[in-house]
Amino acid sequence: MNKRYKWGAVLLCLAVLLFIGGYRLYSAMRHKSGYSGPVEKLAVGTVSNETSTLVLIAENKGYFRENGLDVTIREYQSGNFSVDALLDNTVDLASCSEFALVERIFKRGMNLRYMASYATVDNTEVIARKDKAAGPSDLKGKRIGVTFTSIGSFYLGVFLNFNGLTLDDVQPVDVKPFDMKEALTEGRVDAVITWEPNAWTIKEKMGDRVIAWPGQNQPYYWLLVSTSEVLREKAGAVERFLEALSRAEDFARQRSQEAKEIVRDRYNFESAYLNHVWWTRTKYELSLDQALLLAMDDEARWMIGNGMSYGHQGIPDYLHLFFADAILKAKPGCVRLIATERHGGK
Repeated sequence: MNKRYKWGAVLLCLAVLLFIGGYRLYSAMRHKSGYSGPVEKLAVGTVSNETSTLVLIAENKGYFRENGLDVTIREYQSGNFSVDALLDNTVDLASCSEFALVERIFKRGMNLRYMASYATVDNTEVIARKDKAAGPSDLKGKRIGVTFTSIGSFYLGVFLNFNGLTLDDVQPVDVKPFDMKEALTEGRVDAVITWEPNAWTIKEKMGDRVIAWPGQNQPYYWLLVSTSEVLREKAGAVERFLEALSRAEDFARQRSQEAKEIVRDRYNFESAYLNHVWWTRTKYELSLDQALLLAMDDEARWMIGNGMSYGHQGIPDYLHLFFADAILKAKPGCVRLIATERHGGK
């Protein structure tokens, strides 16, 4: 190797290191909070899995505190329960799938607003006991565990349709997410439709006694939602909450291993499980895509067609329920809606 080549390689390495350092400095400065007002309290409802990654990072790294927030995290079994806690004034912000939001709007009124998605998820599976089914068509007449009114209900209906069956051909059994493994192992149901980490735990526990199929026809969006009243009273705090999540997203991208350790330590997950879902089955990023509105319309139409809309026959204008102000200030580039309006939660 000649001298010129060696010096060229050294200079290239230095340039790369300077670029990385400069980008990290730029990212830190871009997110540096200039907030110096009073600390505001926020209670947020989440669920106990990796969809909560950005919230956990923001808490662990002090991003909430640096943005003048005293955040209390309350964890629930599913997004439905998180939204119910919001509507019952137990939390200020809730986390849920877009399906749970659509269902709760039908059930409990139009007072709900969504600000952003902070995870995009493809982690739902149909898992059956091999002594009960060898293929999807064998599910006819079988007892299938599903958390009623969750996105699992929608995915089960679509999965059955794709395989020549309908919901009338099976026996849905309402099973809470944390009870899925026991319901299947004890034989109270013949199959389940569930999301991670339940799917991973069931397959590890039951091994070759079960067979699994992908349970989703489209990703679901893990949304941050609130009510119009909370957003009127705490708009600034919500903006700073989203700013903290934006910082957490950068951290998750740049320091992936440390981010995984934060989630692993919080929920006692296996490293193998986190490697299985990390940025593949779950993407940890703030976003608002047109596909979200299309998914909400599809799911509302499905609920109406299956008598699950509590008597409502019309599809709401979900764009009108988008509280744009906070995310357009915290991370405007993540909004990719064809017709964005600033309703401000009115």
